[in-house]
Amino acid sequence: MNNPTFFIAFVLTLFSLVFIYYLKKNIPSLLIHLTLLLLTPWFLILLFGKPTISDYLYNKPRQLSISNNFSILTSSDLLFFESFPKLKYSVGDYGDFLPSFMPLIVIGFWGFLTSKSSSERKVLMIFCVLLILSCLLFYKIGYLSSIIFLIFLSIFATNGLLKFINLFKTKRRDLVLKSLIMINLMFIVYESLRLFHSLNIQLNLQK
Repeated sequence: MNNPTFFIAFVLTLFSLVFIYYLKKNIPSLLIHLTLLLLTPWFLILLFGKPTISDYLYNKPRQLSISNNFSILTSSDLLFFESFPKLKYSVGDYGDFLPSFMPLIVIGFWGFLTSKSSSERKVLMIFCVLLILSCLLFYKIGYLSSIIFLIFLSIFATNGLLKFINLFKTKRRDLVLKSLIMINLMFIVYESLRLFHSLNIQLNLQK
């Protein structure tokens, strides 16, 4: 386990848990967020230190514009379907998130975007600022800069999952919507099992 990346993962965990508690004010939300982090490829990559800090620092653009950096770091392929090129990952070829997380992030982000809560609007503003900062830091610290906003995407995913859970608690008989949500949750379980199988293989190959 690589100590610098493990330390970053630990700090980001505390940072995100503080934000979740600030927004939701309850322990179950913290546990749900922590569980989602442990199912998130980008977080597991930091946790197990593969790639290393040096790998991240050397993998950076030289003459790309900020808009190009933005398109690279926020690419749907990179976020959900494939790893950053030229680096070997502890989770294999996964993107930053499992593809089944996409609905969670979209619904969670939309919840923040349409919320009238001042606290959620503040978090959204911080996310936008850090996204721009990530694009600027890409020149200096390479792909490591992406973790600055990836933690907020994880917070959005938690918010999306909580909205799904609240929907199931209601007495509305929207069977189609609830069925789609259940299918999405089943895909998360399925992809998580595949992720940990891949993780086990990759870690054994490193021995």
